[in-house]
Amino acid sequence: MTKKINNPKPTVPVPEEQEIVIPDKEYNQSLRVNLTDHELTERARDMASEQNKLDQEKSDKKRSASEYGSRIKSIEASITKLAYTVSTGHELREVRCGMFYDTPEKGKKSLIRLDTKEVVSVEEMSSTDRQLALPIESAEKTNGESE
Repeated sequence: MTKKINNPKPTVPVPEEQEIVIPDKEYNQSLRVNLTDHELTERARDMASEQNKLDQEKSDKKRSASEYGSRIKSIEASITKLAYTVSTGHELREVRCGMFYDTPEKGKKSLIRLDTKEVVSVEEMSSTDRQLALPIESAEKTNGESE
């Protein structure tokens, strides 16, 4: 096979009567191209739209993070309370109690759990505690009258 050397390349006529040589191989390559005013306006609109999307996503992320943050804090508080309960072996609950005056001795008052009869505390009676409530009888009973 012989190869022709110095073979002129075919040319393509263009409107301005310039000749362009047809290449041996064609391919695309990224090159700088100046945009028209219309293209710049389109890109500006696209950029503004994308910025709005980004702002919305960031806002959603913050809201979501905040919601999860408060849920996490609530769970952590629950765990802390349970850990204290487990480590101490007790917890605070509302328990029905009774106050007994002059118990265990005159001038003292005792707070007693009504479920277990356990003495919760014994204190000195205050002056208010010492005043006995007098039963008030209706005038009818004392006078023997009825309504």
